[in-house]
Amino acid sequence: MVEVIQFFDDVDTLEKISEFVNDEIRIDYKDPKNPILKIKTKKGTITANIGDYIIKENNEFHVRRFI
Repeated sequence: MVEVIQFFDDVDTLEKISEFVNDEIRIDYKDPKNPILKIKTKKGTITANIGDYIIKENNEFHVRRFI
């Protein structure tokens, strides 16, 4: 089964992403206009930009860039 959620920097979406990954998420606001989502995975930390899709497949996470 494949599940997908899109990253946007708003409270509702961030709560949903945290539940989706079943872990605390981190947002890097070094560039406030371009926050970066950081998710710890078994293979390391993955990052997503606004609009990117976080994909969960077989309990592994991937990011698909929004173009």
